Amino acid sequence: MKFLHATLFFFIGLFAYSQVFSVNEGYSTITSHAHNNFVDGEKLDVFITESNQGSLVTILHSDALGNSIGQQAYLMSGYNVKIIGVTTYSDGSYNFVLTSYDNTYVNYCLSIVKFSSSHTLLWNKKLIVQDLNEPYFKHMAIDNGNGGVFISCSAYQYLGVINIDVNGNILWSKSYTGVNSNGKSPGFSICKNGIGGVIGTLKEDSYQCIVNIDANGQAIWAKTFFDQNYRWPSSIKQLNDGNFLIVGDFYADVITTYTYIQKVSPAGNVLFSKKINTETMQCHDMAINDNDEIYILGSDWSNYPTSVLKLDANCNVVSIKKTDKLDIVNNDYPHSFTSDSPKSFTARTSLYYKPTVIHLNDDIVSLCYSSSIDGLITTNDVAMQQAIVTTGVLVADLTVVSTNQIFTSVSEQLSIEKDDPCTELSISSIIEENDVSIYPNPALNHLTINLKDNKVESAKFIDIQGNVVFEVCKNCSGQIETEVSTLSPGIYYVVITSPDNRWVKKLVIN
Repeated sequence: MKFLHATLFFFIGLFAYSQVFSVNEGYSTITSHAHNNFVDGEKLDVFITESNQGSLVTILHSDALGNSIGQQAYLMSGYNVKIIGVTTYSDGSYNFVLTSYDNTYVNYCLSIVKFSSSHTLLWNKKLIVQDLNEPYFKHMAIDNGNGGVFISCSAYQYLGVINIDVNGNILWSKSYTGVNSNGKSPGFSICKNGIGGVIGTLKEDSYQCIVNIDANGQAIWAKTFFDQNYRWPSSIKQLNDGNFLIVGDFYADVITTYTYIQKVSPAGNVLFSKKINTETMQCHDMAINDNDEIYILGSDWSNYPTSVLKLDANCNVVSIKKTDKLDIVNNDYPHSFTSDSPKSFTARTSLYYKPTVIHLNDDIVSLCYSSSIDGLITTNDVAMQQAIVTTGVLVADLTVVSTNQIFTSVSEQLSIEKDDPCTELSISSIIEENDVSIYPNPALNHLTINLKDNKVESAKFIDIQGNVVFEVCKNCSGQIETEVSTLSPGIYYVVITSPDNRWVKKLVIN
């Protein structure tokens, strides 16, 4: 029996945990992964692994702490299988949407699979969409509010939306193309609009276009922003006040990239436009909490591939966290928040390229190897706000052929082990021996670190937000005296690392 391995580890104190998925010999690296939460906090992970038998689809059901409740595995026909989204419902049922090529490697397919709350397979269907190839940006799957799912499919020339009912039947399928697009009008993101339909973002040639779609798939209005060239409207979400927020990227010139934020009303009127100089960050997804605080998930193609930018309800920057341990792999854009919640997101770890779910606490402080970047400001941009023009979209029927999917249950099982691609502040690396000590504790002005005979590589002070405050020493031993009077009162961790051990000591500064 060949086994898949799921790995679980926990951060100490206020730090949340991550689930890291890897595979054993006999299977190639996991190609894609999606995650969502049930209303009771339980979690659902679905990930795809390629083998010589076909594509293995593995479903892992976990409790709120990540402990395994149950699992199933299925073999699926087709090639280059990837998952684009998991949707959970209040009755405990769920579905997920997969993309693949069929056995001829000609038709690009969307497959929908529905399960009951007891994980019984209810139905599975394959949709072959005419003229659809691999996504220009990304496909999405979201709850349609009636037990079914809206699927967005992004082709080079259009945004496609398919409405599926609770039984897997197609209610309608439409394509939307900007009237001035010159044949280039790929879709980026959709969200529910509160009236039974969706509102979506697409490009009209190189400009941003927003289209509001009713419950029957007809365009209510469409507007284009002729302000900045090469604008990428990555994500749209509805705020608690009923308005909509769009985040994305645009190039001010050849080398300067900005993150932009726009708030629009249900009628498409711009309420404000702001931009943030986030260096080289590219936006991938956005989540909004109950207080309308905004979390933008992005990647930096230079030094720190994964970033989480937090904004307040007025879209002012609160903080940004970046980490070099979560990476984009093979340009398949795995980064996304789960269930529109800023408390967890999926990514890839750079260690063995493992798909990972990062479960954050109430803030974004639990990113391993995270650091803050100061000086980010949001500025209002009147030109962006005034550049909107009512244009329109060309709406056409999207030809979709529905067939039964080949989806076969197999006996593959997961085993859960502990692993740690994030080496800072993880329980598995803490050594509770008494041969390293710190005193006095609490401390006021001075601290002594007694390393005794241990030769350590480094000793660092880390605050409860995961930031390295300062490094006490490198390649040191014996007794170290350090000044702490400049530290703000609060809780810190002294992290001491040797070639063989790691000590983490909690320190209180008065």
